[in-house]
Amino acid sequence: MLELSLIIIASVFVLGYCGYLLSRRPLELSSALLAAGLLANLLIGIFDLLAVRQPQSLFLWRNAGLACEGLLPLIWFLFSLTFYRAGKLRDISVLQRFVLCGSLAFVFCSLFFSLENLYYSPDFAEEKILFLNQSAYLFYIGIMAYLTLAMVNLERTFSGLSQHQRWRVKLEIIGAGVVLAMSVVYYSQSLLYRSLDLSLLTARTLALILAVGLMAYSRLKRGQGTNIMLSRTVAFRSLVVLMVGLYLLTLGLLGEGIRYLGVPEQKTVFTVIGLFSAVMVLLLCLSESLRRKLKATLHRNFYRSKYDYRQQWHNFIRKTSATYSADHLELAILTQFCETFGVKGGSLYLQTKDSTGFSRAALCELGLQQENFNGSSRLVERLADKAEIIVPTEHPAELLHEGDPPVVFHGVSAFVPLRQETKLEGFIALGLPINESEVWSYEDFELMEMLASQSISAILNQQLSDELATNREMAAIGKVSTFVLHDLKNQASGLAMLTDNARDYLDDPEFQADMLETLDGTVAHMRGLISRLKNLKENSGLKFESSDLLAIAQAVIRQNGKQGKLTGRSVIAKVDVDEIYKVILNLVLNAQEADTEERAFEVEIGGSDLAFIRVSDKGCGMTADFMRDRLFKPFETTKPDGTGIGLYQTRQVVEAHGGRIEVESKVGCGSTFTVWLPLVSSD
Repeated sequence: MLELSLIIIASVFVLGYCGYLLSRRPLELSSALLAAGLLANLLIGIFDLLAVRQPQSLFLWRNAGLACEGLLPLIWFLFSLTFYRAGKLRDISVLQRFVLCGSLAFVFCSLFFSLENLYYSPDFAEEKILFLNQSAYLFYIGIMAYLTLAMVNLERTFSGLSQHQRWRVKLEIIGAGVVLAMSVVYYSQSLLYRSLDLSLLTARTLALILAVGLMAYSRLKRGQGTNIMLSRTVAFRSLVVLMVGLYLLTLGLLGEGIRYLGVPEQKTVFTVIGLFSAVMVLLLCLSESLRRKLKATLHRNFYRSKYDYRQQWHNFIRKTSATYSADHLELAILTQFCETFGVKGGSLYLQTKDSTGFSRAALCELGLQQENFNGSSRLVERLADKAEIIVPTEHPAELLHEGDPPVVFHGVSAFVPLRQETKLEGFIALGLPINESEVWSYEDFELMEMLASQSISAILNQQLSDELATNREMAAIGKVSTFVLHDLKNQASGLAMLTDNARDYLDDPEFQADMLETLDGTVAHMRGLISRLKNLKENSGLKFESSDLLAIAQAVIRQNGKQGKLTGRSVIAKVDVDEIYKVILNLVLNAQEADTEERAFEVEIGGSDLAFIRVSDKGCGMTADFMRDRLFKPFETTKPDGTGIGLYQTRQVVEAHGGRIEVESKVGCGSTFTVWLPLVSSD
């Protein structure tokens, strides 16, 4: 009755989890193989239960079970080659391809073997044991070998993951390992006793339930991990091989000991104890906290230095040199800090472009809600003045202004300054240690300072490289203008042809209608081209004069913004009139083009400490990702026919006036651009 109840529970677990895996889109090959492997193990258990309960139909159910067993090498080995691996099947090594092809032999054998020549059981109804002949013996030894190789591949995959990726998929890999390990234990009976003991069905079913529970918990609570790329030359050197060898060596001795003590249901008890012991060992071995404790113990008792600085330098160079963008570099640096010092996560903050504070540039598994730090905050002032690593628990009150919530530093164990010479360019907030009992010493802080120095150098070099790339792109604008001028020339030629024809057909009403339509289209096209061509011009020097911003805005509205609404008052600022006219014009044109329903946009002029020009529309708006990553960058635009130059040139002009431009936008609700400019001094 117990076996039947466990099979029913296992069926619910397996079918539910397999349904979840197969319903995910896009469906991954590894998920389909995992579902197939779990279903095959479940069916083997069901057929073995039917064979035990119906001994007279033994060969019928054993034949069905044998067909499923023949699929195990192919399914589980192929699963281990694709599970969280980014490479395609064609990327696997020649040896693994050969082994994979060899697994097809088990499918063939399971379909064409004669059961009478495989098994014999004089008293199966009582003993529940199937004795094996030579062919079956080799068949099950081969299955055990393939399942062991699958565990080797899973271990290699786990070793290739980063610290945070390991935490995310650890239970999922352990679950798959439990299924494989239990199968190895079961089929190892063929090696020791040349038999299969179907009385182990209870232990096998418990292992399947445990495995599915671990995998389902991992997927539902921790999410799916990230695929990695493993080298094709990785050898089959693995702790799994050693553990399986030791297991097979000691299995007989332990079995003999249990039989000597006279324990009832010896094989079942032995298998269940071994299974749960193996799971506990795996959990301990894969625990990052235990790794950190072991590392600290080795340091205290065997080594002079806690860190291998040569290895740390190699790891840092390897990670930073493999980056392809500023964002990727910042995340790689932050990840290196988290893995080196064994913390649960971290945040990287860099100085904003207007140098008024620090904004979050990268985040790694840290729940710190603070996205920005003001340049006048006590934390920033302390990092800038003392140039030392700050541990918040040592100075909790000194880092907060009166009224600030202490939750700002919740979950942060240290702030590491990133300085270029004497200037604070950013800092890193490190989360709590994975090993809660670990206490950082001067060695940790020295390594933090060394990595911080190299990190900010790499970040600034990447920023300079990006600026150089932008300048090169701007140089390419000259080539773009050649095509624009060519288009203008074509428009002028069309107008000349129209003028020539007008001399002969001007009195023709049909010609008059066509001429007006052509002129309207040509004028609109030329205005657009000329406007974009003007925006390509570099600022060759500004001519400042005291001017009324309201008057400049009125001129723009009269000429180009008939449906616009102008509000505000006269504000005198020292500006280059032509350039500020272009700034307002570009913002007005953007507002007109953003609203397909041609609703009135608003232009507001005002100021107190600073003058402002605010242009608002009720158009399509922009996403937060676009504003953060692409807005104000050359050649970045959401318009089908845009060049992505206008807003870039606008910000260049505003910053040349000593001002700044701010943006507020929401998808479907419109956008607001605010230009801030210095007022004319009253002195």
